[in-house]
Amino acid sequence: MTDDLSPGAMLEQVRCGTAPPQVKMSLAKGIIPLGPAQMLEVLLLLAAEEKYRPEAVKSLKKVPQTVVIGVCASAESPPALLGKLARLFSRSEETLEKILLNPACGDETAAFLATLPFPSLLEMIGHNQGRLEREPRIVENMRANTSTPSNVLRLWEESVERVREAKEVKKQARARRDERAPGEEEEPPVVLVEEREKREGPSEGGGAAAVEQEKQTIQQILRTMTAGQKVALAGKGNGEVRKILIRDKNRLVAVKVLENPRITDSELELYARSTNVSDDVLRHIGNKREWLKLITVRRALAMNPKTPLAISLQQVKRMSLRELDGLAKNRNIPEALRKSALRLFKEKSKKNSR
Repeated sequence: MTDDLSPGAMLEQVRCGTAPPQVKMSLAKGIIPLGPAQMLEVLLLLAAEEKYRPEAVKSLKKVPQTVVIGVCASAESPPALLGKLARLFSRSEETLEKILLNPACGDETAAFLATLPFPSLLEMIGHNQGRLEREPRIVENMRANTSTPSNVLRLWEESVERVREAKEVKKQARARRDERAPGEEEEPPVVLVEEREKREGPSEGGGAAAVEQEKQTIQQILRTMTAGQKVALAGKGNGEVRKILIRDKNRLVAVKVLENPRITDSELELYARSTNVSDDVLRHIGNKREWLKLITVRRALAMNPKTPLAISLQQVKRMSLRELDGLAKNRNIPEALRKSALRLFKEKSKKNSR
């Protein structure tokens, strides 16, 4: 009797193949009430059995799209269920986007999504460098997929180069430590560390020529430094040094600038808006909760076409109608971001009109 079984118990029986035939048929017909995720999982499992497939497929077609979207977006949905839904709704870009953005989405599902002809999804996958490093099949599928944007593949190649650079920096740091006498510390010149105002005092500006001369001196010193020395300096350098190193080609150096305790809110906003910094810098800013409390930083990240898609999509959710409208019309940002902004604009406009 189904009355003796809880929804969870029935789902477990279907998973294990021990559910009575009458229970399976009732579930396939959608007669027994279940939660959205449980219902979809049960119907997908029964659709794989010939005897119950016709009824299960009928029931699946009756499930409202809003329910499917809700399950795909829920972090509580099992990874295996998300994988099955990705295959069932492989033609629905909106559904697949929700699955991909779900933290419960597994690497195997991402590898499948990398085979589909949706450039915006491929761009989102390509910006998750950690996942690409964990699962080589995703990279293989993206390379074989003719719909993959060239900038996505270039991003992966740059990531591989960064790993190589990181190893080289560590190697240089070890070599410098071996060369120094015990207890000897490598101290950078004062001009690179102390702020100009502190060295000269508030009334001793020295004039524009002196300031320009100092900038040139700093640039000359930085040109003679190794990558490892720059990484060490980035965490304690002064404002002029931070301004230069945040744009350094070595991304390890640039990201280290963000760990500098003297960095200001105005600097963060400037970096978040800049298209001359690496995407690693933008990703690092977008992953810091305390920095995202600054409205100007959130807006800058959302409107910067170079911001990693996963980061900018999160900022869009908190934007005003006017800002969403501007993003939706902006052809310089990724297509997936533009579509998301347009969808949110329509949803918020509809709510405001009620």
